[in-house]
Amino acid sequence: MNFAANQSPVPRLAAAAAPDDARTVLGAAAEFMLLGLLAVGVSLVTATDAVLLDRQIGEGSLTESAQHALLIGSMLLFGLHAWRHPASRGASVLVAGFLGCMTVRELDGFLDRVAHGCWVWPALLIAAAAMAFAGTQGWHRLLAGLAELAHSSAYNPMLFGLLIVLVFSRTFGSGHFLWYHILDESTVRTFKPVFQEGLELLGYTFLFYGAWRRWRSSPRLPHPIPRPSPESVPLDLR
Repeated sequence: MNFAANQSPVPRLAAAAAPDDARTVLGAAAEFMLLGLLAVGVSLVTATDAVLLDRQIGEGSLTESAQHALLIGSMLLFGLHAWRHPASRGASVLVAGFLGCMTVRELDGFLDRVAHGCWVWPALLIAAAAMAFAGTQGWHRLLAGLAELAHSSAYNPMLFGLLIVLVFSRTFGSGHFLWYHILDESTVRTFKPVFQEGLELLGYTFLFYGAWRRWRSSPRLPHPIPRPSPESVPLDLR
């Protein structure tokens, strides 16, 4: 009897898939370590302001400067993705415009020196320009680009980052929502800015990580093949 013919191919398939599984597990472990280091970095930046420099976290602080840098970096990465990936250019420009509006809002302390509430006008201009450009790409193409982003590896980090910045830091970090009810006023005034700005920095870190993953996953555009000029094409006179 030919016992070899009756053997199941499953072990062979499992053996072939083992290297891929190992790479997946190692990649997940490396990502965990990277995100852990970034989280530690957030704590170090916040502690540098609050402990080493012994100052209130606000305009011009190291923590807010890091927030601005991460937001601007995320916006630029989506701009680069839009340039390198024409198929989802409308969606990338729309996200870059949204991040640009967030950047302007974060810079309101500087813009208020011009006029109080001045940040609204450049934010509206950026939003209008981004939406106008995205509209020129076609509705179906825009939806396809947004759906592709939602299925990409960048979506979850960006989702968690936005939830931390726009929701969690505004509620759990709110003094009137929580902290004034359990701590005295002087403690809240010292504790709340450190806690809330640290949360925002963590959210912006996740947001930048997602933008970096989005840019990193985009294919490079090939160099265009030059078209021959009519003078360089030999004529066949036969």
